[in-house]
Amino acid sequence: MRNETDKLSVFISLILRHKPEAAGIVLDEHGWANVDELLAGINNTGRSIDMGILERIVQTDQKGRYSFNEDKTLIRANQGHSISVDVELEEQKPPETLYHGTAARLGGGDTNGKNNKILWDENRKMKFDFSSALDVFEPHELANLYS
Repeated sequence: MRNETDKLSVFISLILRHKPEAAGIVLDEHGWANVDELLAGINNTGRSIDMGILERIVQTDQKGRYSFNEDKTLIRANQGHSISVDVELEEQKPPETLYHGTAARLGGGDTNGKNNKILWDENRKMKFDFSSALDVFEPHELANLYS
């Protein structure tokens, strides 16, 4: 069972990655939200959060989902957005071959005990070699699967 802080973290993830309108806020083009507006928006939904709780959520999140700006007046999700934002990452060419361990519940887990091979085609789509099937995902679709 999730505690209240875990539930708040899930709600913040929803707001900053998928539905800012759930807290009545707007993200800028880089996914940043005003911290005061976020806190007020969450509190207006009947939940209870303050800056101390938000800082603890950001600091203790095991997946590093969130970042504050330098003076902690803005916050954003680092990845996994289903809405269009530019998180200001430098584009890099992926390696020719990349290996990724995929959870069995998501179609991975080959019988050789090896990680799954990821190849990139000319359109930057990932191709997964699961031995028995070939799945093709856009990079942002893959990110959404694991976030």
